[in-house]
Amino acid sequence: FSTKGDGTAPIVVQGPLRGGRTRISGSIRSQFISALLIACPLAENDSTIEIEGELKSRPYVDVTLEVLHEAGIEIRERDSDSGFLIKGGQRLDLARYTVPGDFSSSSYLLAAGALVGKHVTIRNLYRSAQGDSAIIPILAEMGAKIAWDQEKGEVTIARSDLHGVTVDVGKTPDLVPTLAVLGACASGEMRIVNASHVRYKETDRLHAMAVELTKMGVNITETEDELHVRGGGIHGATLHGWDDHRIVMALTVAGMVAGGTKIDTAESVAVSYPGFFEEIEGLGAGIRKGF
Repeated sequence: FSTKGDGTAPIVVQGPLRGGRTRISGSIRSQFISALLIACPLAENDSTIEIEGELKSRPYVDVTLEVLHEAGIEIRERDSDSGFLIKGGQRLDLARYTVPGDFSSSSYLLAAGALVGKHVTIRNLYRSAQGDSAIIPILAEMGAKIAWDQEKGEVTIARSDLHGVTVDVGKTPDLVPTLAVLGACASGEMRIVNASHVRYKETDRLHAMAVELTKMGVNITETEDELHVRGGGIHGATLHGWDDHRIVMALTVAGMVAGGTKIDTAESVAVSYPGFFEEIEGLGAGIRKGF
């Protein structure tokens, strides 16, 4: 319950978790569904999670299910992404688990490699349920010189002449900032579609990227669920990072291409990638902090 009585934080949660039936929209954020999938097996009774509408960001749910399976948890799926049946009274049994490399974070390094790098190799990127591994075939479709050795878990990429493509991000919303920057630096038009749920992240990422790339001289159009990015010119600017780690990291890559770019709220990268600026400096970026 809300201590203010208005449904907002601070929130107090009291147990025990009893189980039962709940209904949740699948069209906004997968984290809510993943949280229920983790908690419900520990409830006293069985649980049913009903999904309303399209289950967007499905690969992130698949990652959760993959880990829970490794932990010995039994979850049955209803037909056609309509929900999950979860037996109560289960126990997590996961003595050891190797966390795979994160394709979402790697997307910024891969973009930098394609746009300004001579030859970049990223390790610990093995095949997994992560939907954001789609960044590799997307870059290949755009014309990037990219190769993925799945046995070694290594992706290599070199500076390439890219062209815009159309990408449906219904299952990969975290790639949107990276894709917008790639489109801004490519030839032709980049169309990012099926993206309305991206507005419900740490910030409205469709709007944020449209605003900031416009400051850099990019011809970009924002609709309710799409971004249309026309490449061909980008210049340095003073940008707002929107206190959003993914916006800051994507704009940093844009700044590597344009030069002369200042981004505020850069500390937000610590949410997911504390060593990001050190890594990007290793690719040749000249970065000054705290000026």
